[in-house]
Amino acid sequence: MGLTENIKLSAQIGAKSLLNGAMIAAIGTILSIISFNVMLFQILQKGEGMPVSGGHFGGVGVLFAMMAQWPGGVILFFASPIFCALYFFLGYKIALQTAIYLVWEHKAVDFIQPKVRSFLSTLSVGGTGWRGSITSGVMLKAKLLTANRNNKDASFLKRKVINYGLKRIKLDDIDFQQENLDLPGVISSKLIEVISGITKPSFLLFFILAIVHTGLFLCALYTR
Repeated sequence: MGLTENIKLSAQIGAKSLLNGAMIAAIGTILSIISFNVMLFQILQKGEGMPVSGGHFGGVGVLFAMMAQWPGGVILFFASPIFCALYFFLGYKIALQTAIYLVWEHKAVDFIQPKVRSFLSTLSVGGTGWRGSITSGVMLKAKLLTANRNNKDASFLKRKVINYGLKRIKLDDIDFQQENLDLPGVISSKLIEVISGITKPSFLLFFILAIVHTGLFLCALYTR
């Protein structure tokens, strides 16, 4: 795959991934803003003229009084920002999953082995190569994650794909004392195996969260 094709494919994958994540975050933010503001309006409306704490009309006192009268609305009022954060978290996760899935689907994993070789070359100690600095799988994974995070030559998408794979591969079964061990090839194969196991992104969790959120909102309005 040529440079132009690589750039074009990376742009397409990045755009589709961003669109999926942004759509979830946007819909979730709208739902959260609506539920937050409606609950706030209802709380303020119900709290008007409500005597609390010996005749004082503090906002905190109103909330405590409202908790006894309309717990669903008060709980949803405080839960709305939490729902918003969950939508953003889901949006990020689905965007990342979309990117990794598309990278595999388009067979655009050729960049992995050169990057792994580049990372290992930075671990050379005293001219001994990686053998002079790696003694265990845990140490190797930590060093590879650090090298990937500090790699400024790779795109954000490529770093995320490699980071995702590195966090999930097992390196403890590698015999580091083996003669002629092709460590970059072994690690690359493990990374590709993890990436190949990524399924098509599912919006099920988003739909469940949105249904629960909407259900709580309607229940709170119905019981006000």
